[in-house]
Amino acid sequence: MFSNADFEVVGFSSLAEPKSDDTCSKRKMQESSSQTELKSFEEGTQTNSNKDSGIQTEEIVKNLNSDYNVDNLAAFLKRISPDVLLELNKAEKSKAFTQYRDISDEQQFHNTIKATHIIQSAEVPKIPEVKVSSLSWSCTGNVISFGYETFEHEDWCTHKSSVDFYNITMSDFDEKKPRHAISTTSCVTYLATHPFEPTIIAIGTADGDVHIWDLKKVDRDVSIGNIFHHKDRITRLSWETINSQLYLVSSALDGNLFLLKVVPSIGSVVISERYIMTNEGTELLPGINTYGFSTQPGVFVVALESGELLHCSTFSAPTIPSTSFKNPVLKSIAEKTALVTDLKFSPFIEHLFIICCVNKTFLIYSLKESVHLYRMHINFIPLGLAWSRNQGNIFFLWGQSQKVHVFNSDNGRAVAELQSDISNYDTINSVAVSPKSSRLGLSIGNGRVLIWEIPEFFIT
Repeated sequence: MFSNADFEVVGFSSLAEPKSDDTCSKRKMQESSSQTELKSFEEGTQTNSNKDSGIQTEEIVKNLNSDYNVDNLAAFLKRISPDVLLELNKAEKSKAFTQYRDISDEQQFHNTIKATHIIQSAEVPKIPEVKVSSLSWSCTGNVISFGYETFEHEDWCTHKSSVDFYNITMSDFDEKKPRHAISTTSCVTYLATHPFEPTIIAIGTADGDVHIWDLKKVDRDVSIGNIFHHKDRITRLSWETINSQLYLVSSALDGNLFLLKVVPSIGSVVISERYIMTNEGTELLPGINTYGFSTQPGVFVVALESGELLHCSTFSAPTIPSTSFKNPVLKSIAEKTALVTDLKFSPFIEHLFIICCVNKTFLIYSLKESVHLYRMHINFIPLGLAWSRNQGNIFFLWGQSQKVHVFNSDNGRAVAELQSDISNYDTINSVAVSPKSSRLGLSIGNGRVLIWEIPEFFIT
């Protein structure tokens, strides 16, 4: 069965593969017959050799003895202390962040309001049936200003009125005591604060005067330049940018519309342009009830006392022969509307504007269309309108109602009605939208002004 046999030696290379459960180190082996070195590799095994991988560190010793000059430090602190104390005092008086709060998305879309202040000066001008005729916020949104007038004038106005200024963010804010009160020689009909300079404001009066004040000079003469005169009641003032130049625009019942170039730094005010809405001379001009400028440079619409709407431009206004006036009218938009109480262009869509009328209607127009887009009937006489600061299709309407009504300009439909718990009034005479916050200023009866906080956004 078994036998003996001799064979030649054969050499070959081999590799021993360790098992997965090996825990021992393998050794190197040699085949002496072939002189071939056999190698084994260790996988997943523990070894006794250790190798340190790290860095060398030194103990840190803090030097608490800084090298500085005490005299130099004392001189530095003495030099900066007055300025530091001044800023700290300003910060202590400010209430800029006292009403700051984190508003969730759901809270931003509620339709409730919060009445934060009821302002009524203890020294309201002694005018019969006094009312706050116009309100205006400073460009910082901190100061609200308002002027007074009577409801009706039987003759040329000789009432002594005033403009009150309240900084509602100051710690010493007093609802019955204005920070500044500046008197006027007749009733105040319109206010317009400068869009970039918080201390500059334009004032229009019932006797046709246009004042421009700088409150930085409140201890002296606040007037900038000369007083400019219309021949009748001022119906609107606004600051408008035309070809990179800022103008103060004024309109009046005398049928004139002026562009005033104001340079506060040198106290200069000059009339840049004079416009009338006819080519038939300067006698018996139709009065201007209000106007509105588009964001398209030089384009504006005028509403006359007759209810006619005129599409105008400052760039195509020929000079009327033998006068210093120009006629900016391009065409008539509507000849038979009711008396227009307000007109505002959208700040977001250059061709879109809205008018409200005494016949309890408002109309939405586009300069691209020959007729109005929407004509909506409401249940109160509107006295004014304003666009939302946050939503391009939202505008506010107010008048002979206790509410501020919110509408959608896309379709003319009502969105919300805003009303506070205060109900002892029946008319909102004027409203001003803060340029920096969700505040509204509202003027109601007996010279009172309400400050509301309203929703940031409305669901449309």
